Amino acid sequence: MNNGGDLEEALDWINSALEGQFFSQKTVNGLAIKAQILQKKGDLEGYGKTMDDAVAMANPSQINRMGYAMITAKDYDRAVKYFSINVKSNPKNANWHNSLGEAYKAKGDKKNAIKHFKKSLTMNPSANVKANSEKNLKELGAL
Repeated sequence: MNNGGDLEEALDWINSALEGQFFSQKTVNGLAIKAQILQKKGDLEGYGKTMDDAVAMANPSQINRMGYAMITAKDYDRAVKYFSINVKSNPKNANWHNSLGEAYKAKGDKKNAIKHFKKSLTMNPSANVKANSEKNLKELGAL
């Protein structure tokens, strides 16, 4: 995929794998690969839907990575949706609030971004999460 190969052929192969051929099965990583192929092909709707399927099977760390992929893809609503899943499943996790703050900031929702960065700081975050929340709050003029 990164070497300029045939995206149609790559899509055929990953679809076969996801459908159970080659003694394989549908996995988060397989869906993420399919999503990347669709994104490279310019099928942003297919990319988003495939990422939604992957998120439904993903663990919190994978969901967090997919949220950042959505920020990169400028699909801020999906980023907020994905990070919100983590916050709802573990509302006392400082990193999840920090990530949700980043999605809101990228979306241009300053009020909710500040809310989640501040919430993150109340939870005794790790040094890197604390530094990121503080940096973002300064950029937003809230610290």
